[in-house]
Amino acid sequence: MKIVFSEGSGLNDSVYGKCQAPIRMFLEQRGEQFEQQSVLKDLFLMGTSDNYGDMLTTMTAMSGFEPVGENGAYPADGMQEGYRKLLVYDTWKDSFAISAEMIEDSKLMDLKKQPAAFLTGYNRTREMFGAALLGNAIRGNAAAQYHGKSFDINAADGVTLFHTAHPPKVAGDNQCNSFKDEFSVDALGKLETAMHLFRGDNDEILDVAPDTIVIPENADLKKAVFTAIGADKDPVTANNAFNYQYGRWTVIVWSYLNQFITAGTKPWLLLDSKYNKTYGGAVWNDRIQLAPMMEEILTDLAPLAEKNGITLACDGDGAMTGSDGLIYRLLFNLTENAIKYNHPGGTVRLTVQEEAARLVIRVADTGCGIPEPYRESIFQPFFRVDKSRSREYGGVGLGLSLVWAIVELHGGSVCVEDSSEAGTTIAVQLPVQ
Repeated sequence: MKIVFSEGSGLNDSVYGKCQAPIRMFLEQRGEQFEQQSVLKDLFLMGTSDNYGDMLTTMTAMSGFEPVGENGAYPADGMQEGYRKLLVYDTWKDSFAISAEMIEDSKLMDLKKQPAAFLTGYNRTREMFGAALLGNAIRGNAAAQYHGKSFDINAADGVTLFHTAHPPKVAGDNQCNSFKDEFSVDALGKLETAMHLFRGDNDEILDVAPDTIVIPENADLKKAVFTAIGADKDPVTANNAFNYQYGRWTVIVWSYLNQFITAGTKPWLLLDSKYNKTYGGAVWNDRIQLAPMMEEILTDLAPLAEKNGITLACDGDGAMTGSDGLIYRLLFNLTENAIKYNHPGGTVRLTVQEEAARLVIRVADTGCGIPEPYRESIFQPFFRVDKSRSREYGGVGLGLSLVWAIVELHGGSVCVEDSSEAGTTIAVQLPVQ
């Protein structure tokens, strides 16, 4: 958190302005306390990103080793991608004001109190938002309404998070992560066993080992849970048998959850607190907004365009999932080519539009065109239509071959859509997701 006094207030260099450092120290310490107490890191995969959004996928499955003998070859393992989930980020904002009157009235302590309340509000909002997601999932909803906005909470397989049947990646019965029984020692044991047997892409046991029980604030449920796990004797028998659940569980009582579940319900969840940290999900692609990227490319190529007397323009917008760096390189290479092999006083225009769940990006120039026999060959490595002009501009014929490789990597296609003495249009088609 940053506390800023306006220049007009004259307080930056005053004794009050110099209070910023100790206030920030106080807030940092308070923030650390909240982080230690937060339930979010146990329930959700937490991370940061500088992107518009990301694609989250499960770790690639590995089936296991095979006996081949001492000098046998290494068999290739199965490299299957798990289910994927698109994450689109949002920005949350709030503010508070420190008035000149507050300073003039010597309300110095309020300078600490108000930011502290602000920080508390920030952490409370995070916890409540997480509880809203989980509570709505428990209720079987596909989306959570929070602060007037709808947030998708379907699982990556397209089924609601606590649906009774999630399809496995292998043939066989559906895997269920929902357990409807009232909490008891027996119910706890059954659910724990079911989670131990969860299977992965290659029918392998997944190493899910639940160690945490999550419940809302409910007196009856708390009593049942702590009775079940809090004594070394079996609470459901009279012969003093050993209670194998004793001392094996961490219990999280999350009061924020109460606001987002149906009144009177007593849900209980088991989770493996280490699984995400060990195997978790991996963010592997960026969510790319194309309009800002095209504007950036035109800015970067403006000196070359000005030197060659070329006018640059772009229009349209769209979003896709892929490698931000590679898509930038793809569009840069096409645009640079269109500038280099153009007539002085010509134009280069980038356009993008969505057509049938695919993004179509067109780079059009007013150059001399590409002869028909060469329109497919230009995407081959080291191929150059005009070798003398390529030497002039320092090219070796790899720019368009790289474009081809990037397009293929993203599951798209590229072609010379139109070419004549009036110019050339190259069209790139890419999947939206």
